[in-house]
Amino acid sequence: MTWKGKTLWSLICISVALLLYVFIDSKIVNNATQTAAPVSSTQETVVEAETNNTDWLTKDDVSLFIGEQQVDHDILYYNEQYYLPTHTLTSAMNHTFEVQPLIQSVNIQTEDTKIFHLPMKDPSAVATAMVFASSEEKEIPEQKEAFAITVQNEVYIPLDFAQEQLEYPIEVEEEEREISIYIRPFVENVVLPLDVPLLLQMADPMLYNGCEVTSLAMILQYHGINVTKNQLAEEIPYVPLTHSNGQKGNPHEGFVGDMAQGPGLGVYHGPIHALAQTYVGERAIDLTGSEPEEIYTYLEQGLPVWVITTASFAPVGNIQTWDTPQGPVEITFSVHSVAVTGYDDQYVYINDPYGGKNKPVDRKNFEKAWEQMGSQAVVITR
Repeated sequence: MTWKGKTLWSLICISVALLLYVFIDSKIVNNATQTAAPVSSTQETVVEAETNNTDWLTKDDVSLFIGEQQVDHDILYYNEQYYLPTHTLTSAMNHTFEVQPLIQSVNIQTEDTKIFHLPMKDPSAVATAMVFASSEEKEIPEQKEAFAITVQNEVYIPLDFAQEQLEYPIEVEEEEREISIYIRPFVENVVLPLDVPLLLQMADPMLYNGCEVTSLAMILQYHGINVTKNQLAEEIPYVPLTHSNGQKGNPHEGFVGDMAQGPGLGVYHGPIHALAQTYVGERAIDLTGSEPEEIYTYLEQGLPVWVITTASFAPVGNIQTWDTPQGPVEITFSVHSVAVTGYDDQYVYINDPYGGKNKPVDRKNFEKAWEQMGSQAVVITR
C-alpha cells in the first residue's frame, strides 16, 4: 500500500473512533440524566419539614369560628383531614380536657376521666410518608390509626377525632372555595333566666326615651364592664326628629330626637352595635335578620341578648313609613328595647328598663313583635 493509501486508511479509522466515542458518551449522559431525576415537590417538603417549617401543611383558605366569633388560627391539612391546635380547642371547651404530650405520643384526658392515646408525628415524619407514597406512584396511604402532629410544642389533633371521640360540637361548612369550621363553646350548667343587672330608664338621672341604651348598659354590666346608661346616652349619635326640609330622622343613623326629655323616637340596631363595639370590639355581634332560635342558642350559652320589640311585647297596628334622608324607614312610637335573659316553651324572660327583672312575656307574641320590628338583636360574646 502506498503512503497515500495508508494516510487515507488512518483518517478513516480516526473518524470512526471519534463517532463511536461521541455515541457512547451521549448514552452515558442520557442514562445519568434519567437516573438523577429532578427533585420532586414532596422531596422538597422533607427539606422544609426538617427545619420545622409547616407552610406546606398550613391551610390558609379556612375560617375558624368559636361560636360566631372568627379567630386567628394555624389549622393544618394532611391527607384530606384538618388538624386543629389543641390550645384553641381547650380554650373553646373551657379546659374540659387535658393534653399530655409524651415522647412519641400524646394522651388526652377528658373531664369525665376518659383517656385517649394518639401516636404523635413531627412534620418531617409526615413529609416522609408523602415522599414514600409519591415515589411508589400511589396516593398518600390511608391512616389506619389517627395520629397527632406536633410543631414547636403545639399539638394538633384530627378534626374528626375531636368530633367522634371527644364528641365536641364542631361543624364544617364548605361553599365553593370557602371553608368555615365552627366550634361551639362549652358552657357548663347555664341556669335560665340569667342574672342580668336590672337598670331603669326612669331612675335618676332619667332617660325618658332611653330604653335602648339602658338595655345595652345592663348587658355590658353583666359582662363586667362598668358603664352607665347615661354614659352610653352621651356616646350614641343623634339625628333630629324632623329635619329643616321636613324629612324625618333615621333611627338607623342615630337616636331620633331628645332621649332625656323628649320628644323622641328611638335608635335601631346599627348604632347600638357600633357603640357596643367601642367597649368589647368584635365580641359584639349583630344578629339582626336571624331567627328567634338564634337568640335562644346564645341564651343557652349564658349570653343575654339586646333586642328591639314593642311596648306591649306583641304586634302593633300603628306602623308608619317615614321619609328620611336615607330613604323610607318603618317606625312606630310603640317601639321598645329590652334585654332578653331566658326562655322556655311558653315564655320569653326579659329585663325591662320600664321595670321588671326576668319578667315573663308570651313567647309567641314576643317573637311576632320582634319580627315585626325587623328582627333586630345584638349579643356580646365572651
